[in-house]
Amino acid sequence: MRQSIGARGSTARGLVLALAALALPACSESAPDRLRVARFDQDALCNLTFTDVLRAPVCDSAASTYGVIENETEWCRFWEESYGCRSAPPACDTGLVDFQREVAIVAAPGSAPNGCHGVGIDCIHAAGDSDDVLVFVEHSSPAANCICPAVIVTPVHVVKVARPVGQVRFEHEATVLDCD
Repeated sequence: MRQSIGARGSTARGLVLALAALALPACSESAPDRLRVARFDQDALCNLTFTDVLRAPVCDSAASTYGVIENETEWCRFWEESYGCRSAPPACDTGLVDFQREVAIVAAPGSAPNGCHGVGIDCIHAAGDSDDVLVFVEHSSPAANCICPAVIVTPVHVVKVARPVGQVRFEHEATVLDCD
């Protein structure tokens, strides 16, 4: 798997914060308590179409993985790591991504202490004339008032996008779920 370049604290975060500041006056009182990338003009910011491939907890892994899977061999290695702990793991499903035309983008933060943690790829932005992309990932965790299943989970979100894809950077946003 091709590893990505982290974008924590990057100029992309500044772009998102600037857009958020512009969007605040337009928010109504009935709007949710948190701003998400999806609230912005998706045609301008989220300009690369993607399709969900896998979004579920997988086998326990303390290691976090953010990157691009470019071929069936890498995909099956990821699949085996994701499902190898099961007594009857499913066979590698190579039909989920057409690696001749697509790549898979993985966001997997590693183990979390309870079932209320999650991860989601919300938006992918293609950077101008290059093949480089910026992937916006939301990490959700529970507030103190949440009652969560007491199990270790390993959330993962995998999406597919059309080739070609150059350098991939991830921008991370933490969201606290309010369970009231």
